[in-house]
Amino acid sequence: MKIHALVFTLFLLPLSAIHAQSKKPFPETAIVLNLDSVAINANDIIKPGKVTMMVIWNSMMRPAIAELDSLHKVYPLWKEKYGVEIVALAWEYPKFPENLKKFLAKRSAWNFTIYRDPEKNFGGSIRVTTLPATYLFDKEGNMVFKTTGFEAAEILKYEEKLKELTGK
Repeated sequence: MKIHALVFTLFLLPLSAIHAQSKKPFPETAIVLNLDSVAINANDIIKPGKVTMMVIWNSMMRPAIAELDSLHKVYPLWKEKYGVEIVALAWEYPKFPENLKKFLAKRSAWNFTIYRDPEKNFGGSIRVTTLPATYLFDKEGNMVFKTTGFEAAEILKYEEKLKELTGK
């Protein structure tokens, strides 16, 4: 009996705590900027009733650009099929937003909304440490998935998560 209690205490209890933490609440006070430098509450970019994918990126990182290029290709299908919203949050250019605009002019076909986090206000509130960082928020605004880095196979993993979250 003591062995069962020990196994529960050492193994199962920590696992239940990990599961309970898997849905993290969305940060309430973080402010981001749109491309015109207008401040927006980060909660306003997560649409109620919609699954939202957020990619925090930097234009100097090839994996981040590869991820956004790949998402650009699948976004129309995913938006129609799963109703997902994709937003990209640039973690750079605090004093020179025109540099970001120049970069984005070369990526004008990207079909998702782009915001800036020049002070790393939002990214800091969800403890971003590696870019690109990709997050999925459920329809209630809870963070339910996080990954960092990018390889092409990630797109398949993202779609599996979308199927899970939307039941489609």
